Amino acid sequence: TMPVLSRGLNDKSEEVKRTCCLIVDNMCKLVEDPAEVLPLMPRLEPLVKSATEKIADPEARGMAEKAYKTLQKAAGDAELQRVTADEAMKNLKEALGGKSCDEAEAAHVAALAACATNMRCFDSADWKAQIGFMA
Repeated sequence: TMPVLSRGLNDKSEEVKRTCCLIVDNMCKLVEDPAEVLPLMPRLEPLVKSATEKIADPEARGMAEKAYKTLQKAAGDAELQRVTADEAMKNLKEALGGKSCDEAEAAHVAALAACATNMRCFDSADWKAQIGFMA
């Protein structure tokens, strides 16, 4: 999606820019978690802001301004929080409560747990199937 939107927002045609802004506006309205928008902000926000300043057609510029406001609202005050494998390892060792385990296996499980957490995958069935248990 990003390459298409980037190309469209850099296009000379105001109609193409307007359509891209409409897409951005609609996509941002679908986002429930503001942290989901944060990875796109550094690339998308300047393009939409530029469109609000460069589009001459009042209707298209209005759509760009609306998209820019919706984009900022969707991002909100969210912070992108990442869990490292080291943090996951610390939590894993706490959860094991002093039981011994293979370090390589624990490191692998911690890396998988950090990855799943960063992907915002919190379904217990997925965790059991993909990450497994250590005992």
